[in-house]
Amino acid sequence: MRLGLLADVHEALTPLRHALRLFEQAQVKEIVSLGDLCCMHKHLIETVRLLREAGVVGVWGNHDFGLCQEVNDRIRRDFDLEILAFTTTLQPRLVRDDCLFTHVEPWLDPMDITQLWYFEGLPDSPEKIARCFQAAPQRLLISGHNHCWFLATPSGPLAWHGERPIQLAPPERYMLILHALCRGHAAIYDTETGWLTPLRLDCDPE
Repeated sequence: MRLGLLADVHEALTPLRHALRLFEQAQVKEIVSLGDLCCMHKHLIETVRLLREAGVVGVWGNHDFGLCQEVNDRIRRDFDLEILAFTTTLQPRLVRDDCLFTHVEPWLDPMDITQLWYFEGLPDSPEKIARCFQAAPQRLLISGHNHCWFLATPSGPLAWHGERPIQLAPPERYMLILHALCRGHAAIYDTETGWLTPLRLDCDPE
């Protein structure tokens, strides 16, 4: 199954439109968002419309959290129902084949807003890497949040930073952090072949 991957959209409409066109050309079966659709809510309704039209599924991020799950009356007064109809479909975690999708590292609790705001550097030490792989059974652990590329196996970080396609072949396990769409990045992952193809969007990030 070929998946289109987005992380940290932050209402950046130009790269989002470009990524969705590339996904359509590549005939991806499903598009997964790794959270943080929101920014300042200036372009949120347009962002949501693009995502809904493309059938995007995904998880919530720290910037989305208050618009997900069961929203209160104040949120319903302040936000368009079209927005909430999409954001309330976002999940804390999502599994597709042997992939676990989360916004932050998988050992963190996505139901706890303080943990969703975790910023203590990349999981690039043996202790941090082990903590991530011990937190979930899936072979591939894929997240966003950090606005950079990062790839590691249980043995340690790999010398790869999104500059080329790479095969994440079984039985090896991998932890992938996807670079931010708002910075002009996305990816396509083929669950059958294991090939991950980073996309550098040919447009100015917003």
